[in-house]
Amino acid sequence: MQYNPYINIDHRFPIHYESYFDDQTLQNLESHAKTFIPQFDSGYDKKGIQEHKIDNTFRKIAKIQPVSKEFIPFLDSLSKLLTETNNIFQFDVANIDFYYGEYLKHDSHLKWHKDTGLFPFNTRKISFTINVNSPDEYKGGKLEFFFNKQEYSISKGSITFFPSFLLHRVTPVTNGLRKVIFGFIYGPPYK
Repeated sequence: MQYNPYINIDHRFPIHYESYFDDQTLQNLESHAKTFIPQFDSGYDKKGIQEHKIDNTFRKIAKIQPVSKEFIPFLDSLSKLLTETNNIFQFDVANIDFYYGEYLKHDSHLKWHKDTGLFPFNTRKISFTINVNSPDEYKGGKLEFFFNKQEYSISKGSITFFPSFLLHRVTPVTNGLRKVIFGFIYGPPYK
């Protein structure tokens, strides 16, 4: 793992660390995530409340449970990056969830949405995404933020952090398969 941050200070976010995680780390995470039963994200929580609107995605999602010692280096690195990132954001943060996802089918994407919502999603403070594969392996699938309308093509192993309340989307994947690890850092509700 290398430390080479590229920080876009346009409104202080997103914060991007280019090619941070190596191939072996990404392979281990992907292999581990695929051992869990995939869940299909319909955009609704267990009570049927719409968390965010998802169209045409049929994304395959697996929540990653960091139960093995293989995860210690990854979690240590992620913790270091989160601490540095939160020195800029200045949020109260406490815990983390992360997932492995694949954009499975032609033209899969996420429409404009925020990663916050009704409880328990109202305590999400920071969202992040790690590209598991190279953007050369698919077309589209770019992360875009509403406030600047800039698309981010994220290289393999790179991680991008942003406040969960930011309106964002993933542009349609028109060819290939996009694989990501994404997650949320939680904290007490905003005051």
